[in-house]
Amino acid sequence: MPVTLVDKSGEIVGVIRLNGKRMPSEESVLCELVAISKGRANLGFIGTKYVLDEGSDLNCLRRLADIRGGSDDFCYDDLEEKTEEQYLRSYVGYYKFINVLWVEWKGGVAYRKALRRVFKEVWEAQALEEVDLVLG
Repeated sequence: MPVTLVDKSGEIVGVIRLNGKRMPSEESVLCELVAISKGRANLGFIGTKYVLDEGSDLNCLRRLADIRGGSDDFCYDDLEEKTEEQYLRSYVGYYKFINVLWVEWKGGVAYRKALRRVFKEVWEAQALEEVDLVLG
């Protein structure tokens, strides 16, 4: 189940896929994220079996477009032929991300709560610190 990640100011920074089908009981949950790798994806690719969570979420697409230079300047004249989602996907095209784990600590051991991606530009703008962890 994909869940939108936001920072403290409410800006969308990525999506996370929960391990189970249960949503957190609270609307907003503070989570600690640990970077595990980098990657890139093509949101312009529209296949029947391959759809990224952030490629089908208009709010994530709008945020990525803003990061790229501002979605306010778009001309949606051709929306009769394309949906806003398709238009934004083709505008964003490839984007870079950081794969992250949402971890919860218990007795010095980190346990995975979820896994997914944070937009690279947003991740690198944070105050980051290195951490050693043992996964349980």
